[in-house]
Amino acid sequence: LDIFWLPKQNKILDEVVDDVKTRQTYISQTWLSVRELWFGWKRLQMPIRRLAQQNSVLMELNAGEMLNNAFSGLDRPDDRELFIEGHLENGHDKYKYERVDLTQLCPASATKHPAEGCYAWIPLGTLEAVKRHVDISVLPSVKNVELYFFVAPGAKSKIKLYLHSSDSRCVFMSSAQISLTVKMAGGKNFLCVGEDCSIAGAVLAMIDTRIIIGADGMWSDGIQVQGTDSHGIVALDTMSIHNRGATHVTFKRHAWVGRKVTVTKNVTIGEGAVIGTGAIVTRSVAAACVAAG
Repeated sequence: LDIFWLPKQNKILDEVVDDVKTRQTYISQTWLSVRELWFGWKRLQMPIRRLAQQNSVLMELNAGEMLNNAFSGLDRPDDRELFIEGHLENGHDKYKYERVDLTQLCPASATKHPAEGCYAWIPLGTLEAVKRHVDISVLPSVKNVELYFFVAPGAKSKIKLYLHSSDSRCVFMSSAQISLTVKMAGGKNFLCVGEDCSIAGAVLAMIDTRIIIGADGMWSDGIQVQGTDSHGIVALDTMSIHNRGATHVTFKRHAWVGRKVTVTKNVTIGEGAVIGTGAIVTRSVAAACVAAG
């Protein structure tokens, strides 16, 4: 019996061994295929990333074209005269700008809350410098926000932007030190910081607000510009909100603002005016006047 059984047993074992080898070959080939797909995808991602970075130079503008872009579509385009000392307009051919997607300035925040149609214009080749001095947090429902940096922020500048707004625009034209926190919500906000402005420390609250900071302004620290009441005031009989609507705050050229000043909505600070330390400004101040208290 053993003589007849052994050849049959060996044949079965050979078939099993062949089957195992076939399966091993199949698994090995499958693993190689998966590995090739994985590394192929990684190799594909590299040019995609490079393309995303190259996507920053979609357009190149000079200073004159940049000014037209930054102030296009505004209700009061004449306000641009408040911001300009002459450096940019006299250097149309000297300054060049590139457009970058907002995700390149705040990759972590934008990944969590994608920003649709949002980008920044910056001086050509200054992306890393802008990223060092500008901190952007993107909150949900942000779209169509434009940032314009006519010059790279100064060496000691720190600009923090909390964006929870749509159809809004920020324009920065000063290379002086700016320590500024901007909290922007709602829609159709507009902020412009003019040429040669210096701000040691300020917080701007904006909901459907237009804030103008004219050229050559000098601000101390601890300043609060309240372009909105933040909370609605509701009429109990009609349940309508009384304090809703577009607001503005305007600082004209050469205005000085002292430490711990608070400025409320719908106020204009005249050209050359001085606001004393700790003042609470609830109504407009005439040009070349001093306001305190």
